[in-house]
Amino acid sequence: ATNPKIGICAGQVFNRAGMMCCEGNIVEGAEARGFACCGPEVYNTREEVCCGGAVEAAPRGSKCCGAGVYHPARETCCMNMVVPGPESRMQCCGAESYDKRLQGCCGDTVFDHSIAMCCNGAVTTDGPASARECCGANTFPKSGGHMCCNEHVVNVDPGTGFKCCGVDTYNVFTDVCCQGTIMPRSQLGMLDQCCGASIIGPFDACCNNITAYDPARQQCCHGRVVDGTPPQHMCCGMQSYNIFGEHLCCGGVLQHAGPEVNSMGCCGSRLYNALTSTCCGYTQLIPRPNYNCTQMG
Repeated sequence: ATNPKIGICAGQVFNRAGMMCCEGNIVEGAEARGFACCGPEVYNTREEVCCGGAVEAAPRGSKCCGAGVYHPARETCCMNMVVPGPESRMQCCGAESYDKRLQGCCGDTVFDHSIAMCCNGAVTTDGPASARECCGANTFPKSGGHMCCNEHVVNVDPGTGFKCCGVDTYNVFTDVCCQGTIMPRSQLGMLDQCCGASIIGPFDACCNNITAYDPARQQCCHGRVVDGTPPQHMCCGMQSYNIFGEHLCCGGVLQHAGPEVNSMGCCGSRLYNALTSTCCGYTQLIPRPNYNCTQMG
């Protein structure tokens, strides 16, 4: 049976009871419990730490910080640098530490929550976040009378239904904002809606967010307003056609089939007579009646 106390280290036999194998080196006088390897050496984990491959004397609970040692009860490790303050209460801000209960981090700068705030990555000392809000790199008071529109602070009358329109404000009860342009509402009032930079009514529709049209007699076909409405008229590309008329829509191309439309069909974007030809794979026309698609190939 194999002896659990005997080990092999780089081809050499060693006794685990009083030796350790560290990177192929047998180290004598090391008890397995409480000892560990640090490169080719051993160290006492109760009194030392291994940092960056080197053994450092340190009390229990110490940790590595880069190639050095720190004590988490009173220090913090930031970017491999030992900085003051207990690890349980501090956080890193670049190579500095800060008390997360009282301070904040803005980029790599520590600031005091009671007098400053972080806006767009920069510290502003206009006041604390409890009383002010960011607007780009600026701030404004939360007490009312201001709005942030596209990172610009704008003065408004509090509680009067104002919203932003670009860098300006407008009253939603009297005006409409369409693509950054403020326009007065029509007699329809709150029923007004935008179509591009224009105002349309509740019974109008908007084609491609550009052109207004009457859905009772028109439709929008691929961004173009055309006459005719479903279900009798349907889109074929940018055109409208009567599905009960003499046209067929073949692959988005409108084809005139004539009076014989009921015997005609589409083969891809081409028109063909289904009584005299067969369409195979939506691409190839084969004369009837002595040929079918299963005979191809």
